[in-house]
Amino acid sequence: MGKIGEYNSKVLQIEEINSNTRSFILEFPKDFSFIPGQYISISIPYNGKVIRRSYSLCSLKIKNDTLGLCIKKVENGIGTSYLFNIKEGDYISFIGPIGAFKLANKSLQKEIVFVSTGTGIAPFTCMIPYALEHNHNEITLFAGYGAENGILYGDLFYDLLQKFNNFRYKPIISRPNDVKYAGDKGHVQDLINKYLSKSFEGDIYVCGQSGMVKDVCSFLENKGINKDRIYFEKY
Repeated sequence: MGKIGEYNSKVLQIEEINSNTRSFILEFPKDFSFIPGQYISISIPYNGKVIRRSYSLCSLKIKNDTLGLCIKKVENGIGTSYLFNIKEGDYISFIGPIGAFKLANKSLQKEIVFVSTGTGIAPFTCMIPYALEHNHNEITLFAGYGAENGILYGDLFYDLLQKFNNFRYKPIISRPNDVKYAGDKGHVQDLINKYLSKSFEGDIYVCGQSGMVKDVCSFLENKGINKDRIYFEKY
């Protein structure tokens, strides 16, 4: 695990993923390292003070090159209001790496299911490629979104489908814009009911908003999944 430190990183690229979500690509600081699943705490100037907001790292380059952030704008949110006004070439100050949401060694010896909604998918863009490189058991991602234009990192996961025979990617839309949408419709719990085998003995990682994480963890426990096989991160 990388040692926590203070860093100042240049914003190399900002991409608007949809109307309220942006991808930020940052220069990878010297001497920085992190474990897939960890996050950073960004310094936000506010009323003459500095407050902090935490965001999961979603870069696939764990040791060098760039850092990635996937951030959804919060209405009247102090952190996102600041970040959505910065420009390419500006610098972001942060502390990190932080967090214990990471793949347990025992998980790499068995099947793994990842469950996310919205930007909760961010840490999985690191964790899933790492798991696929170190685990030959079946690995599944259940990712829930409100509408089709809210799907995040679809290209990445479809690419992983082509490269790894043991990977399954199952997005689901709760409110499709297109009445002809042919994919799964509903919530991530519906995907779990539909695709999770009754004989599943692996581990499950859940990430998303607090209410969703609570509901999914309770849902899993009611299906007989022991708490010690469920790992979660909420925001």
